[in-house]
Amino acid sequence: MFLHGLFGKSQSFRFLAKNRLVQENFTVHLVDLRNHGSSDWHAHMDYKSMANDLLDYLHKHGLTEKEKPVSLVGHSMGGKTALTFACAFPDIVHQIVSLDAAPVDRLQHPHLNFTTEEMINQAFAIGDLRHLGYDGARKHIEASVEDPILRSALLFNLSADGGWDCNLAAIHDN
Repeated sequence: MFLHGLFGKSQSFRFLAKNRLVQENFTVHLVDLRNHGSSDWHAHMDYKSMANDLLDYLHKHGLTEKEKPVSLVGHSMGGKTALTFACAFPDIVHQIVSLDAAPVDRLQHPHLNFTTEEMINQAFAIGDLRHLGYDGARKHIEASVEDPILRSALLFNLSADGGWDCNLAAIHDN
């Protein structure tokens, strides 16, 4: 199970999922976490909710057997979701690879939230760009977002009509 980070989507790990060695050794699932990609959008977005969403996904695909526990690979928000999932459902998890996600409560360490909070606020400030169409929205983001990581993440989430593939309002409110 590959779990993307904030502003990511299931396709974030597509390059790795297509690797020959990964294909030979694993059945790969690329998951869109809550409020990202083609997932359902919710007003509430936290790690416990996303872990429960992942459990629902596993049930739906028949992947909750104790004899065949899952391996979770998560980046940032996906890593935190994987860690939360493993704490809640340890019998289902075989192993976790957590990329760029420390197993600490960020509410207890507010300085760790600064970059994420800043990125969310910058993205939210851009607003809806559908009136510009895809090319206009792309040019607007390229011209107005200085941080190359945020700019890349936002461009990755730009839909064909210039709208967003992630629900920025739901992300901003949490």
